[in-house]
Amino acid sequence: MKAYEEQGASFREQLTFLDEVHSAVAELSDDIQQSFSAPAVPKKHQGNPSLVEAQRISKMALKEVGAGLSSALSKVEDHRKEIARLHKEWRPALQKVQGEYDAFIAKAGGDQKGLASRRKKLEGEKEDLEDQAKALASQATQFDKAWKARFELLDQLDGATTALYLARKAKYDDLTALSAGRLMLGISKASDTEDYAAALAAIATGTRIRKADLTLVAAHISPRALVDAVFARDPSAISSKAPIEEDTAQKLVSWLGALEAQEDILALQHQFLPQDTPSISFRKDDGSYHPISDLSVGQKCTALLIIALSASNHPIVIDQPEEAIDIASVFADIVTKLRATKQGRQFILTTHNPNIAVTADSDLIHVLKASATKGTVVHRGAIEDDSVREEVINHLEGGRAPYLMRGKKYGLIPQDSSE
Repeated sequence: MKAYEEQGASFREQLTFLDEVHSAVAELSDDIQQSFSAPAVPKKHQGNPSLVEAQRISKMALKEVGAGLSSALSKVEDHRKEIARLHKEWRPALQKVQGEYDAFIAKAGGDQKGLASRRKKLEGEKEDLEDQAKALASQATQFDKAWKARFELLDQLDGATTALYLARKAKYDDLTALSAGRLMLGISKASDTEDYAAALAAIATGTRIRKADLTLVAAHISPRALVDAVFARDPSAISSKAPIEEDTAQKLVSWLGALEAQEDILALQHQFLPQDTPSISFRKDDGSYHPISDLSVGQKCTALLIIALSASNHPIVIDQPEEAIDIASVFADIVTKLRATKQGRQFILTTHNPNIAVTADSDLIHVLKASATKGTVVHRGAIEDDSVREEVINHLEGGRAPYLMRGKKYGLIPQDSSE
């Protein structure tokens, strides 16, 4: 009877094997159909017959692979039916032996019948457990591959975030140098942990861990290190870096490790990465640098204008850059920048300030007049053009007479001069 039971288990193993092969081939067929398509020939090259033929061959190859896999699936199904037929033909022999065995048990009397029934039940449970063990072993193999792939992707993400930080830092260093000492720009790597701390607090709801402690964890341990500590069941990896009690770290690890929604924990590693924090400091007249948050509106505008005028070589359009900044800053921080960089960059500015229009050495000036609904260009050209120069004096200086009067008042023009 035991030999026949082993034969029956072997038949079932063969059938299970072909079921797994069928599943694997079907999955491969689906993956190929969803993930692969013959590359398109660019429209401008579709007149090339060789390229068109190459695409046709690629499509045919993909079609043949699909047909081959479909044929393989059909053959696996046929083979399984053949094994099922052999199994069915074998079963009468099993039933004959089963009858003889049952008769033997009945003749033996005592508790033999109960023991035989229990043995049969345990044999069935054993087979079920063996099937589960095989399935789990297969899943474990897939898990190991997925975990390794995830680890490699996280390495790539770490590399990308570091490269982004370094690129930003280099740009900030360049802007600091280009500001001629007016600004000091810096960046702190992965220092903004607000979103990370909020996500961790949401996951840890129910632990009664203080929000302040979770904020400390987020500030001192990266999401990746935290998740690694949770899966390693290692609370010391947390308490050794974050200033929290060991019991608190143990509670956090136990809670996170027991959650069914593990995807929420894993998401910390890529959805809630701490962000780099930029800083901008502006040098005031006292010679010291002050954070932009401590500056007046005018000083903030000046700092941002210096950055805009120094940031790149792309064209830039600014509407009245002199607004909200003091007159001295117009020349020191705007005009000097325009004069120094106008040969390599196009600036388009609207202004009521003569320093920007004239002292910045504009190459082309448009003089506009406007009504409530319409603007009109009345003159255009360089300042050397007499008509343009006259309009600039009228619009930006209030006219020749007040300009000369101010010059005399300032002592810049002799009092007896009429020009």
